[in-house]
This record gives sequence, structure tokens and C-alpha cells, in this order.
Amino acid sequence: MRPLYETSADLAREKKVADRLAELWQWDMRKLPISYKADYLATGQHPFRTNQSVGRAWVEVRCRNHTHDTYPSVFISVQKVSYVAELMRVTDLPFYFVVEWQDMVGVAELKPPFEVDWTGRNDMRDSADVEPIVHVPLSEFDMLWETEGQEDERQSEFD
Repeated sequence: MRPLYETSADLAREKKVADRLAELWQWDMRKLPISYKADYLATGQHPFRTNQSVGRAWVEVRCRNHTHDTYPSVFISVQKVSYVAELMRVTDLPFYFVVEWQDMVGVAELKPPFEVDWTGRNDMRDSADVEPIVHVPLSEFDMLWETEGQEDERQSEFD
């Protein structure tokens, strides 16, 4: 089994973004078990059943340690996308890829088919750091809000 590289600081940053999304979208962001591959199921009030919520979207939150214009795209693993694509197929819910950069937060709705590439981290932590990925061009992101120039809590080796 592959080790997890997500730290408690990473999870805190992710939760902060999810909390802001919940306010913005007026949905509850429900943290999912790791087996789901997506980070959250966004739920909202059922249209006519009182006190009942329904799924609105699958959401993946990624926090980056550079500004949005450092690279022309953000990549996400094909494995993660394939798992979430099955959730999308079964539930007919969209998949939102939310990225927090040092200067802003943006969202892209991911829909198959995807163009696949082979790449990964420059500072490989293990052999699975290079894998099939999907590039999501910056042009596919809608910018949601600017961040406050926060300094990252993680060491640069984890970027």
C-alpha cells in the first residue's frame, strides 16, 4: 500500500477551503472516507422534502504552494478521475475540482473524456509519483476568490 503524504496542515487548509465553498454555494461539504477518492460530497436541501438533503456534487480540493499562473495547468491522477467518473455515472452528479493557489481559488468542472499524459513529481517520493494524469488547463477554471497571500505551512519539498 502506498504511504499517505497528506499532513494535518494539508487537511486544515483543505477544510478551510471547503468551509468557504459551503458558504459560497450554500451547500454542506461532507468529508468522504479515503476509499471514495474524492474529498467531499456537497449536499443541499431536498427541493420538497423538509429536513432531507441530497447530493449536489463530488468535490476534490487541492491546495498548491505557488500562484495560479506558475504553471499552465493543474494535474490530477487518472486513477482518481476514473473512480470519480464512476461515481458521476452512478449518481449523475458533477465533479468539481477546486484548487487553492497562493493568490486565488478556482474551480473546474471535470467531465470525461480526458486527455491522458504521463508525468509526476520532480522530487519522487516513491515509484507511484509518476503515473498517468489528466492536465486541467487554467482556462477551464472559474476563479472564485482571491486569497490573502498566505504563506504555506508545509516545507517546499512537498510542493
